[in-house]
Amino acid sequence: MNAEIRFCTLSSGSSGNATYVGAGGSGVLVDAGISAKRLTEHLQTVHVPMESIQGLLITHAHIDHVRSMGTVARKFGKPLFMTSGARQQVGDMLTGGEQVTLIRPDVPFQLGSLVITPVATPHDSPGAVCYVMEHGGVRVGVLTDLGCVFDRLRDILPTLDGVVLESNHEPEMLWACARPYPVKQRIAGDGGHISNQEAAKLLRDHSSPRLRAIVLAHLSSDNNHPGLATRRHAEIAAAFLLEHKPLLEVAPRDMPSRMLAVRPVPAAAAPGGAHPVPSAGSNG
Repeated sequence: MNAEIRFCTLSSGSSGNATYVGAGGSGVLVDAGISAKRLTEHLQTVHVPMESIQGLLITHAHIDHVRSMGTVARKFGKPLFMTSGARQQVGDMLTGGEQVTLIRPDVPFQLGSLVITPVATPHDSPGAVCYVMEHGGVRVGVLTDLGCVFDRLRDILPTLDGVVLESNHEPEMLWACARPYPVKQRIAGDGGHISNQEAAKLLRDHSSPRLRAIVLAHLSSDNNHPGLATRRHAEIAAAFLLEHKPLLEVAPRDMPSRMLAVRPVPAAAAPGGAHPVPSAGSNG
């Protein structure tokens, strides 16, 4: 049987973030920014048993990514993985009853069937990382809260078969909104979030034909919307999307996205190699 990675977002946006990535009957959570109750419910919605989760990978210490990490770690006995910079920031959110493993950027480690590589980002939280997961030659990236488009992203993207990619805001909407000016500067700056245009240009210029599934994530609630994000990508990355026909979806804010599966695709194969997982099926 071919190798396969399945993934979906469980919640996405400033109200809370969590993503599932699984292979070979086990999986991981990237962040736990919603309540433990909602996280459990959303896993049930996508037919992933909590027992199959091998650990929680923390990207950084902002509350919309770590809200329930301590509760989930203690209640379900799940180990936490984070950088030393993130560990220092979470402080009293952890009681000492959790199993915490410190990780380092660009040093791979294995959880279940996945080999996981943290990648440092310039996002404005100490020790912030994004993650690339690999199983049987298939690679999926969870690339959100990026700060800006940095050099390592350009190296990573051509190696991916699937990606959860930040597409946070529409610049004109951001600068016209009622948020305080320093907040706008922070979002648009090198430590904030990448825009629809930046994400689309990244896909256009650095994706390879092996990229079969794209989930646009962490959309701003007031400076973006799914239709606009999709349209910008269709405009800017049109040549790539039309030629290679990857799945392109937008992560819902308060509910799981569809479970997607990516498999190896021979270089000479026709477009394809990714598909939604039937809702009644079991998930790895």
